[in-house]
Amino acid sequence: MSAYLNGRDVSVSVDFNGVTAIDDHLSWDSDNPVENRVITQAIFNGGIFWPTSFEQVHKILINGLAELAFPVGSILKVTDADTGNVLRWMVVDYNHPQRDETDPSFRSPTVTLLLDDVYSKADRSALTLQYDAGEALYYCAEALEAGTYHFVNEYAENQIAAGTYQFTLAQNVPKGGQICLKSANTTKPLTGTQVTTYASVGADSPLEDDVAITEGDGGTLLGTTSGATATENMNNFTRVLFGSSNYAQSAMRQWLNSAGAAGEVWTPQTVFDRPPAWAKTQAGFLHGLPEDFLAYVQTASIPCAGNSVFEVDSLDGTTCKKDTVYTVKDRFFLPSQPEMYGTYDNNAVRDGTIYRLWNEVGASIPKTVQDLLNTARRYALRSNNRWTPTAAKIVNEEGTVATAYANMDTYAVAPVCVIG
Repeated sequence: MSAYLNGRDVSVSVDFNGVTAIDDHLSWDSDNPVENRVITQAIFNGGIFWPTSFEQVHKILINGLAELAFPVGSILKVTDADTGNVLRWMVVDYNHPQRDETDPSFRSPTVTLLLDDVYSKADRSALTLQYDAGEALYYCAEALEAGTYHFVNEYAENQIAAGTYQFTLAQNVPKGGQICLKSANTTKPLTGTQVTTYASVGADSPLEDDVAITEGDGGTLLGTTSGATATENMNNFTRVLFGSSNYAQSAMRQWLNSAGAAGEVWTPQTVFDRPPAWAKTQAGFLHGLPEDFLAYVQTASIPCAGNSVFEVDSLDGTTCKKDTVYTVKDRFFLPSQPEMYGTYDNNAVRDGTIYRLWNEVGASIPKTVQDLLNTARRYALRSNNRWTPTAAKIVNEEGTVATAYANMDTYAVAPVCVIG
């Protein structure tokens, strides 16, 4: 992303990987013109101050020197122990978004940092993740006995036809369980899909698998689903097929704020939630980050937008309503479309305002981001497509905003944090 800043007079590069000598900071890198003129000096205690730790950065900030020491476009670096890669954090704004003032570690002012390259694996290629998994069709608010059940589907696309469908369970499903459609997608009819049942929300091992679906209205009616509404305990059918674009409830949000080992990152967020494809294989983003950096990353109050079609409440009791702005409080988060481009799907439901950096260099410029092999990658935003409950906004390889289903592919990550 910093390639678009070429021509700026200065950029700051602060290396916190054990380099303390002034001469080491005054290096030239022919591959990174924006960093060629390294000026990490700030006026502090009446002299030249060379920050070599985030504790020293903190002292600069609380003395009101943020914009002098770290103008927008500046690069601060930390090493990720899990991959051995240097993460290049670019200054994009100040005091934006707001810090969570109820946090006991609240500090002011802050600098806003955006990862300049997408997060990459040890081989320097991009780590890509499923935003969210395809969801359950039905939540068992009460236990279901073995027997025949049917549901009405009013959603039709490609091979999926509207109609009434039935299946027969050989085993009971306990209260709190889920009924899922195995590998459901629009390239095959529902009669070519099978039912899988689980004993609890988000459970990994099925109670019963490969239960045949046929057309018919035998047995007990579970409810009605469509691409818009659904009856009680039935999910929106598009979320069964394509996952959820609700950022607060997304698997990707959990990964960004977890220090857990692989298998310890994801937990279900709604009664319909299912594990993402990476749940057993990927440690959390914080897992390899250094403590001297994390100690100064603040909890931020982050605006998010609900879609206009379908939302469900979270398991923690948080209410999610359509076409409203809600707030999540996190240390790391995905940028939003308005923060990167200044544009919105709905001016009445704005999930952020444009970062200062883009106002200075041009809001409409492509925001292309590469992995450490210099390959442009698609990366996820926390904004959603207002007109569907399943599609998240992404930035494509050309650096422009696009829409993608939450579960149909994997996306790179260029997160934001605020330090203070």
